[in-house]
Amino acid sequence: MYSYIIGEETINAWDGYGGAVVYTRSAVLPETIVPELERAAQNVGRNLNKFFKTDNTCGPEPPLIERLEKKVEEGEQTLIREVELIEEEVEKVGNTERTLFQRLFEGFKELHRDEENFLKGLSEEEMELLNELKMEASEVEKLFGNALPIRKLR
Repeated sequence: MYSYIIGEETINAWDGYGGAVVYTRSAVLPETIVPELERAAQNVGRNLNKFFKTDNTCGPEPPLIERLEKKVEEGEQTLIREVELIEEEVEKVGNTERTLFQRLFEGFKELHRDEENFLKGLSEEEMELLNELKMEASEVEKLFGNALPIRKLR
């Protein structure tokens, strides 16, 4: 039994095989099975015309330095992809934090406007009383049992 590795990119025994494996009883890939292979390739979204038959003979082993360089390059590409994913996540978190801080800032501005409007709405007598007591408006309201009208103007 013979096997043929077919694929869309260069494949050799030292790098690991990819693509597809076709097992036959003859030493040459029979042309009679090519139409069936084309249909099978189409079923998985591939075009058999872009595939090539590999040479199943193993040439000499590439030098160790070449194999190591290839592994380092693959590792670099993996690291680049991981860093890009982490950067995307950090950016998402940063955007969320900015949004939260913007909402918090807007809330503080609204509180400040409410306080200003409240103080503008007090009569002179109420303002004098607050200044003399050096109390917050809510404390004064409690002190007088909610009888003192505290107005909130917008």
